Amino acid sequence: MFQSDLFPAGEQIPAVPLAFAIGARILALPIALQNAIFDEYLGLVEARIEAAREAGTLDQGLETVRVDRFTFLADELLRTDPVTGAEICSREIPRASKLPCLSTGPGS
Repeated sequence: MFQSDLFPAGEQIPAVPLAFAIGARILALPIALQNAIFDEYLGLVEARIEAAREAGTLDQGLETVRVDRFTFLADELLRTDPVTGAEICSREIPRASKLPCLSTGPGS
C-alpha cells in the first residue's frame, strides 16, 4: 500500500493521479493561502524561464519563426479532421535570415 504525508496509512488512495489530488487539496485552502502558493510557484517558473533565456536555451516554440523573410517551398495537407475540418499541414520553409542558428546540442 502507498503511504506518504499526503496519504497516511489507512487512508484510501484516490483513483486520480497525485497531481490532481494535490491540486484539489490546494483548492480546498483559503483563497489568500492559495494565492500565496501560486505566487510562489509562478515566481519559480519565471526564474527558470529567465535563466533559460539568459543561457540561450529557452525553447521559443514551434510557432515562433524569426527570419527576415520566408516563402513556402512546399505545402502538403497531411490530415483533415472529419468532425471539425481542422487541417494539419507540412510546410517547407527555406531559412533566409541574418540571425544566428542556435545549437540543438552535441553534434549539431
